Amino acid sequence: MRRAHASRCMEDADYARFTRFYLSNSEELDRDYTLHDALLNLMHTLPDSHIMLFDNDEGELIGFIQYQYGGDPDSAGVTLTIDAAILASAYRGSRVFFAGFREFLELILREKPDVKLVQFYALADHRYLNRLYSKFARPCGVRQSSHRDVDENRYVQSMEQLLQYFRL
Repeated sequence: MRRAHASRCMEDADYARFTRFYLSNSEELDRDYTLHDALLNLMHTLPDSHIMLFDNDEGELIGFIQYQYGGDPDSAGVTLTIDAAILASAYRGSRVFFAGFREFLELILREKPDVKLVQFYALADHRYLNRLYSKFARPCGVRQSSHRDVDENRYVQSMEQLLQYFRL
């Protein structure tokens, strides 16, 4: 059975593992993502981000969620923004995503119980992510990508609805 074990990125060694994985798998975010794009994105987002790492039973990094907290004028509480998330392709289509996202939400509940809204983005032409995200969130607008001249779909869902969907 494929499983993932979650941990927060805390030490320099964790950030080094995350960065290597991110750079090696960044084409999962965008087929046209260049090394330059990836490095610039990391430089701009890491100072304000939290990162949850997912390892398989052998201790191999198989995924991450990069996120941050902020306010949202449309919400009466804290908004959780997922900046990037990648799960190694060998683990897709299994229960690893569902279990990992559940564990992530449990961490958020402990870390920041006043989160009311969760938002995340997917390139408009990324069929897999748009199909996945639409299972548990609603599309709510489009923005231009921060690293290229392409559109990204914005998905939002209340924390309450996510907790119900992921059976928490």
